[in-house]
Amino acid sequence: YEIGTHYLDPYLSLEFTLFYIDFSDELKRDDATQTYSNLGATEHKGAEFGFKYNLGAISDELSGISLYANTTYTKATASAGENKGQDLDFYSQLVGNAGIDYKIDQWTLNTNFYGQSGQTASGTHDATGRYGNIPGYGLVGIRASYDFSNTQLNGLKVGFGVKNLFDREYYTRSADQVGGMYVGAPQTYYLQTSFDF
Repeated sequence: YEIGTHYLDPYLSLEFTLFYIDFSDELKRDDATQTYSNLGATEHKGAEFGFKYNLGAISDELSGISLYANTTYTKATASAGENKGQDLDFYSQLVGNAGIDYKIDQWTLNTNFYGQSGQTASGTHDATGRYGNIPGYGLVGIRASYDFSNTQLNGLKVGFGVKNLFDREYYTRSADQVGGMYVGAPQTYYLQTSFDF
């Protein structure tokens, strides 16, 4: 189930949504037996909020600068059986991103942040990361792009950026019998091109 609302004007957009999802029969991995067992009924509920604001509403000198952010809060628990009320594994209660866009002439510059809270995971923590809770993390990225509209290369867009700007170390865990960690991507440079016909 989902219900939400949206507001839009030339400078500001807002979104707010409430959601509720129930599963009648969800599976859970048992680290002790290396198998999956029937967890039973679960429920996932939460809220999403997002906005984008053009600072040109404040002053003409700030025209072209936009702030944006989105965040989701989720609570996922078992709703039946011996685990009733307990948090489910492998989900972050809080996930969000925020950023600044600056458009000047044909250029668009962007700085962005993505973060998620820690995740509950069954098993006792050990040094290998095979078991135990997963810490949260935050990543910063930057991007610059150029739009060749109104030139002989009309339709062409080229962008360059850096993901994980500060080379933050983070990981998630395998949810299958292999176990262990999936290490997050390090600082990464990329080049993008697109063409509108």
